[in-house]
Amino acid sequence: DGIPQSGTMLDEYEFHIVPSSSLFRWRTVAESFPVYVPATTEPYACTLESGEGALTVSTSGVESRVLVQLRDMFGNAQAHHSDSVELLGWSKATGAIFRGSATAVSDVPGLYAMLFTPAEAGQYLTFIAVNRPYLDADYGLAEEISGLYEFGIGGSPFATTVTNGACATARSELLGPQLTETVAGHASVFFVQVRDASGNPCLAGEQVLEVVWGGALASTAYSVRYIDDGRYEVSFLPTVAGQFITSVLIADGGQLDTALLVLPADAHGATSIASIEDVSGTTVTMSILANDRFGNQLQVGGDSFVFQVEFPDLAANM
Repeated sequence: DGIPQSGTMLDEYEFHIVPSSSLFRWRTVAESFPVYVPATTEPYACTLESGEGALTVSTSGVESRVLVQLRDMFGNAQAHHSDSVELLGWSKATGAIFRGSATAVSDVPGLYAMLFTPAEAGQYLTFIAVNRPYLDADYGLAEEISGLYEFGIGGSPFATTVTNGACATARSELLGPQLTETVAGHASVFFVQVRDASGNPCLAGEQVLEVVWGGALASTAYSVRYIDDGRYEVSFLPTVAGQFITSVLIADGGQLDTALLVLPADAHGATSIASIEDVSGTTVTMSILANDRFGNQLQVGGDSFVFQVEFPDLAANM
């Protein structure tokens, strides 16, 4: 029979042992043995001590922390070194997953800090399991999730919403054929895809702050319209031909740059200039500076012109 000597979790008990063999004299031997008071760890009895908010709503790319207390079936805190704790988030819709890491908290028996950083935004089931049996490599995610259900702590799995993180210029991009080349006087459009650091579309509005062109296009009017899934439409009407840099300022303070070539429009007679270079006998040499309707000089030949020449009637002057 054991007589407890203290009230701590890891108690010292004094046992009176009576040998059963007749080869020994009957005597009482007093000896002290360390004995674990808690029973075996029971996953369903383990509790989430803090971090319920992080398991409800987390942000993509942001590390979250929860505390899990291991317990036996009677609610006693556990401290077995062989225990294992794992966290896994699973999106049924997309199949995306995220995993956490477990670290024992010093001086607190059986308390584990779980850290996890989700990447893809969406709806997840987040499992926290204790002592799930090892699976051979031949098994897949379906078998793993089955075990997570079976060995989950109280309340597991948790319904977790992973929201988009703050916009990140490094993961955003400019798109569209008229982004790099267009024609003067043509209504032009390109798109800005704004993403967070994990590549999720930034759903919050007003992530595109400003669009700037250098040089003669600096005063070009434009408009920005949000479409969906972090995509913005930029509409503009260039009237000056040439090579320029388009700069898009994003809400995180970054800037996306790309080269833009604006080609002249079709030749326009009213803005083109003709001049006589030389008259030699019956030969007249003329030069024509072909411009579009905005006054941009055409850079490519192939345009045709019609000349109207008026000769005075010499007979009328006799």
